[in-house]
Amino acid sequence: MAVSADSVESLSIFGKDKLGFDVTLLSDSKRQVIRDYGLVHPEGHGGEDIARPATIIIDKDGVVRWVKVAHNFMVRPAPDEVIEALERL
Repeated sequence: MAVSADSVESLSIFGKDKLGFDVTLLSDSKRQVIRDYGLVHPEGHGGEDIARPATIIIDKDGVVRWVKVAHNFMVRPAPDEVIEALERL
């Protein structure tokens, strides 16, 4: 699942064809989930609060087990890094 500060309408352009894989996109246009996880980048784009790019692993009990926050939305952890974190659970 991916959470974005973008509106539902904005996210609707990102389908499986655009992304190259099937993923559920959740609009958090009120920034509540983003605030709950401490990932707000205040006035990050055009003076508007946006989400800091992050990858979070949450276990079946809702406990955050791994977090990787980037300073650039183009930077994400390598798949091997995420798989390794999952295997350690």
